[in-house]
Amino acid sequence: MKKKLITTICVLTLTLGLSSSTMATPLVTGLNSANRISFVGTDDTAGTDDDIVFDAQDLEVINTRIDNGIEIMKDNIVTKGGTVSDDMVDSINSIPNTLGIEYLTAMGDVQYTYHHHTLNGTSNDSTDPNPGSISDTYSQGSSSGCCTTPIYHTHTNACRCNGTLVYYHVKTYDGGDYEADHWEAGLKCSRCGQNYGFGINTGGYVGDGYWGYREHWENGDTIPNGCSVNKCGKNGSTIDGYKIGCGKRDGQIVSADIVFND
Repeated sequence: MKKKLITTICVLTLTLGLSSSTMATPLVTGLNSANRISFVGTDDTAGTDDDIVFDAQDLEVINTRIDNGIEIMKDNIVTKGGTVSDDMVDSINSIPNTLGIEYLTAMGDVQYTYHHHTLNGTSNDSTDPNPGSISDTYSQGSSSGCCTTPIYHTHTNACRCNGTLVYYHVKTYDGGDYEADHWEAGLKCSRCGQNYGFGINTGGYVGDGYWGYREHWENGDTIPNGCSVNKCGKNGSTIDGYKIGCGKRDGQIVSADIVFND
């Protein structure tokens, strides 16, 4: 057991301890006349019973194990892309940290996949880098495919009535009889008809604004482009459509696959 343990230690020490020594097969010298080599035991006294003695056959086993271990390390260094030199540390450090180009195919070694917008659940992503048929600014009325972000309505000048406000004065009657003093005066839009208030004079009563409206009417006054009624019928919660909402640009690289040599 002692001999086996020391043999293992010797192999590991000699194999792994070659960082600054030659990688050639170690030579064993110093055998005594009996073709043996001995190590004193724990009592530090040679020639006692606890001495450990190796004969030529034992030393050959050690040499063989060291040779095999070194060859395995050499093969692994080369397999990992390194180069073998006389110094083990240099040999190990020669192993590349990144993937060497020799591991990639000569053509099409990196295959990119590009995103192309879709209007349904079917992916249009492909290896074609050319722009697809759907632009990044595309929008439509329904939510589907890449068009998922709602476009909320924003009022523009086109949403407002820009009709002219006109003062009017209408003679009315009551009970079937025309009454000269029964008048209605007001302000309304000449385009959409929106009424902006009126005043009535009947039976001596003067409604609010009546005389002002009547005076403007008599003078032929108008208020150009004064109406601001919302004619689009929409508000800020109205969804006009859906725009691209996938978070990607058309033609954006979404994956890259490396094709290795067989």
